[in-house]
Amino acid sequence: MFMHEPAVTLTDYGLTIECWTLAWLVMRSNRTALRPWWIAFFGFIGLASLIGGTVHGFFPDESTTLYTILWDANLIAIGCTAVAIWSLGALLTGSAPLARWVTRIAFALLALYAGIVVFVSNRFLVAIGMYLPAVIFLTVTMSMTHARAPRQGWGVGIVGLALTYLAAAAQQLKVALHPVYFDHNALYHVIQGLALFLVFLAQSRASRAPAA
Repeated sequence: MFMHEPAVTLTDYGLTIECWTLAWLVMRSNRTALRPWWIAFFGFIGLASLIGGTVHGFFPDESTTLYTILWDANLIAIGCTAVAIWSLGALLTGSAPLARWVTRIAFALLALYAGIVVFVSNRFLVAIGMYLPAVIFLTVTMSMTHARAPRQGWGVGIVGLALTYLAAAAQQLKVALHPVYFDHNALYHVIQGLALFLVFLAQSRASRAPAA
């Protein structure tokens, strides 16, 4: 089968391998309350990358039913990632009641979001509306946690999250290494891969650090 957009497809698949490897490493090493949400975070990003790469590489025709099914699944996987991010951010506040409420609200938003994706609009802008507020929330709570306990190691995670904003900006501005062979989407995946590795390092260091 002919592969469309090979650089985008292969970098997407590379993200899948990276994310699922990181999820496996979290499963083996992290024993904190954040563990299941870090697994979900990396796991669902990996799933979204797998589906996204498959769409870009092999099913790019937007008029087909298969494209719609795959693309909707991709966006819903991004929504599931957002739930994990909201929950991680809430847990970093140290308030168990707040974490429970934020997680409940995040799941309610996921149900609403999935309905919009399937029945109203599956534009990527809808996914940004679900994902971006969660990332901002995690950035704020991670920064607060780092300010309170700098030795826990969250500083490198803040750098990683900053790189995710840079990656998104480069994608939206269509910054590319080459307009055909390595376009803005492929570059986005490479920067995102580095960002996710830094976030992984942060959670790994924090999981081994003494409580503040």
